[in-house]
Amino acid sequence: MKANKFFVLVLLALTLLTLQTTPKASSISKLEEVKPSTALYAIDFVNETLGFTCGSIGIMLKTVDGGENWNILEWAESGNMSVELFDISFVDENNGWIAGAYMHPGRGFGFIMHTNDSGLTWAYQYTRDLWTIESIDMYNSTFGQAAGGQNMAGSYPQEAFYKTVDGENWILDYEYVYPGWRVNDIQIFNPDVDNWYLWACALEGKIWHKIFWTGYENIYVGQYIHFEAIHMLNMTDGYVVGANGGVYSIEGRHGGLRFVELHMFTGKTLSDVKFYNKTLGWITTYTGEIYITTDAGLTWNLDYLLPGTEPCLRALDVTHNTPKVWVVGGQTAKAFGGRAELATIVSKSSPWEIQLCPSMIFEIPLNETIYNVYMEADSTLTNFVYNMTGDTFYFKVFGPDTCTGHCNITVPKELVEGNIQVVIDGLTILDATITDNATHYFVSITYHHSIHDINFDMNYWMKPDLNHNNIIDIYDVVMVTGIYGSREGDPNFNATRDLYPDGIINIYDVVKVTGRYGETL
Repeated sequence: MKANKFFVLVLLALTLLTLQTTPKASSISKLEEVKPSTALYAIDFVNETLGFTCGSIGIMLKTVDGGENWNILEWAESGNMSVELFDISFVDENNGWIAGAYMHPGRGFGFIMHTNDSGLTWAYQYTRDLWTIESIDMYNSTFGQAAGGQNMAGSYPQEAFYKTVDGENWILDYEYVYPGWRVNDIQIFNPDVDNWYLWACALEGKIWHKIFWTGYENIYVGQYIHFEAIHMLNMTDGYVVGANGGVYSIEGRHGGLRFVELHMFTGKTLSDVKFYNKTLGWITTYTGEIYITTDAGLTWNLDYLLPGTEPCLRALDVTHNTPKVWVVGGQTAKAFGGRAELATIVSKSSPWEIQLCPSMIFEIPLNETIYNVYMEADSTLTNFVYNMTGDTFYFKVFGPDTCTGHCNITVPKELVEGNIQVVIDGLTILDATITDNATHYFVSITYHHSIHDINFDMNYWMKPDLNHNNIIDIYDVVMVTGIYGSREGDPNFNATRDLYPDGIINIYDVVKVTGRYGETL
């Protein structure tokens, strides 16, 4: 009797198919290129809660709650692929400066910008054709220095220093013409009329030192060191790190200088160094590591490794009152030949946490319209594939073993015809957190690394692959007809088989599964 009932239902379903419209043609669309995002180059916190960061494509971000939330500061060149914002320096809650450049070969220019309203508006104070300005340090609202030296006309870089004594007008204070050198980082102390110090580091193994009454002096250390960052604890003592993996101490005595190699990270390129006091400090690398020292740089231990296949950390900042650390950088993503730098902010009070995750934009074509799916994760995301027939997209996530991964997915509502279901490795339905607004769904999932396949189904109650074997077959038909007639509240009712969601397993649900019989997803 059950067998006869089953065949009657199938026959009736096939008959009803003649009344339905033609289904969507089978099509799979792959994203050929990851849309460019951004890398962050510099970060500066004014106090425990107010901080700013900047980077590529003209991006500026601001937090007023200690990094819990970051908001984009819009300005005229936001999103401009030719604009690089290299460094940022704030002296109070309102006044800040940025050093950057328009990177047009043969016709670009470096610039210094200022804001007096906490980043809401920016004005140019200085520009220089064909030369980048890549570092800036303001001691107060009137006195500051900047430096750079990359030439956009194709000739060798040169070291150049700029100065302001009123916070508004800048001059070229000194230029050292020697092929192959440029200044990467700068720091000043005690700028008064009688006594002030400048320290800077450069490529080709040079540390610059300036005392007000003696002018600029350079100390040549080694041709192949390539200093990346400098941090001075006071006017005479500090640290410098190099692209060769070296950590060095600077000990100034009576205008002289003692330069000591403290540690060597073989095979690492160090990007920044900051100390909270004489013993506690951190360094970052261009391969995503953060190291910590508690003995004034004599020994270093790995404190954090940014997840991903090509992580890159560029700059860090430490608050003055308590040792809270922020680190910014990027991560290079690959998908079908495309590459994009993805912004990252990590912070540490205890333990480290990612505050701004790598972000990607994927295009989904539907009915001659392109829709963007936004994805943020502390994992590496690859192999994005959209299946138009199944209203599904797939992607891979991977990261360090034993770590927990998180992914936030923003989907336009036009793409979602039914309910959203997320399946990992084709087997387990993830407990996703789903919220929405008028235009988008926001889906958050959590998983354990290392490598997983994620199936994001935007129409799962209308998709009759009930046993998740990626084909509509007789097993799916049986799973529907086996509870035919059951209603919501009945012990044998199963909502996942209510493909036409009306609270009852009826002929409409049978039509949903038989109408796509044999289809491979």
